[in-house]
Amino acid sequence: QATALYAHENLEPCVGECVGAFCAALLTEREEGRVVPPGVWFPEEAIQDGSDAANVLRLASTGAHTVEVHSSIGLTQQDVWGGPAITTRQSSSSTTSTTTNTVASK
Repeated sequence: QATALYAHENLEPCVGECVGAFCAALLTEREEGRVVPPGVWFPEEAIQDGSDAANVLRLASTGAHTVEVHSSIGLTQQDVWGGPAITTRQSSSSTTSTTTNTVASK
């Protein structure tokens, strides 16, 4: 089991990034067919391929101040998000609200 966590300073841009990332996946086609099959899905159910999920997470985590992966099966941040490791920065303000998105997989 693995848990991926990414957090943003502000809810509005975070929601926009997540919606944009999922829409990009909806519009993507491969030789085998669409990345997201027709139907109604929860986001975590819709995208089954690891590289497709990494693409969505990479887009959705744009602007995130925290990106972490905790895994009991040896997954790394690069395995989950793909590409080079994403660097994180810490917020300097203790009064800043944080929006956190968690993606869990079995």
